[in-house]
Amino acid sequence: MTKFEKIRAEHNATKAKWQRARDLAKQHLEERKQMQEIRRSGKEAAVTSQGDEVPVENLGSTGSKEACEEVESRAPQPMDSLTLSEFKPERRRSSVSSDLSRAPQPMDSLTLSEFKPERRRSSKCSQSTRDSIQSEEHHRLMEHIGDSRRYLWKFGYFRDTQPELSIHVTEHDGSRSWLSSSEDQTYDLQCKLKSTFSRGERMAEWTCQKSLSELRSKLHDHVKKELGTDYKTHFQDTRFAHHGGLPGTTKRLDAWFKTLANVANEGHLKNDLLAVFLDQLQAPVPQVDPQLEQFRKELHVEPVPEVPKVQEPEVQKAPKEVARHIEAEHLLVAL
Repeated sequence: MTKFEKIRAEHNATKAKWQRARDLAKQHLEERKQMQEIRRSGKEAAVTSQGDEVPVENLGSTGSKEACEEVESRAPQPMDSLTLSEFKPERRRSSVSSDLSRAPQPMDSLTLSEFKPERRRSSKCSQSTRDSIQSEEHHRLMEHIGDSRRYLWKFGYFRDTQPELSIHVTEHDGSRSWLSSSEDQTYDLQCKLKSTFSRGERMAEWTCQKSLSELRSKLHDHVKKELGTDYKTHFQDTRFAHHGGLPGTTKRLDAWFKTLANVANEGHLKNDLLAVFLDQLQAPVPQVDPQLEQFRKELHVEPVPEVPKVQEPEVQKAPKEVARHIEAEHLLVAL
């Protein structure tokens, strides 16, 4: 079944449900009309039974008017002829009166002072659980990265000119579908890291794919927690994307990551946070290559010479024959 046929089948099923609902409503109205007619006929029969005391043949006489008034007075009065003070509806009886007495009172019958909403119990637990998960994730990432200063030094940080990071977010072409967007929507993060040295420049370009849920849990929540009150100062005009991948999510992510890159370039991120940020962006780490050798020469760092291992002097043992000869000489001298 194709997508169009599936949508058409769902539409036909919905249409059939609405038609069934209309038929049931029509049937209900007809039954209600029949019940009203039965009640009306019953009232007319009651009126005629009460008026049996007055003979019909005497209605044409002088006392017919008084007889009609008497019959009308005995007949049940309609609702429109009753005043509000005279109307006293019967109390509705219920077999579950005890259950109703124990049921919670409606909101309209409670005053503002009496209303005490129940406290949400899972809020603190969920927050503490979320914090513990984030701390465990942070420790795991730091164990993977190691020393943050050494990790950042490989990218060109801690020099006279700091590297310049730029990020551009686009929607991944392969993740588009006819369904509505969600947290599993994938986005492409096009990153550039420009490092300037005395002998030239080095430009690293790469692209990583992340879903909206990953960007929220592994980057946004971590950055917001580490920055604290400074987060609102930097990201006041560029809010993060809403939950559910609503329209405009790509634009919000692009603006948020541009602000985060500017904050990183200005040096407002701590070393650990910046290292985790680059690791989550899957930045290519320069290994021990001529690039690092060039960095070492620029810093004028002399390589540490290898210290030779000190070998312990071996105790030379005299041969057994020499020892026996020395013992024999001592015996001769003693004699």
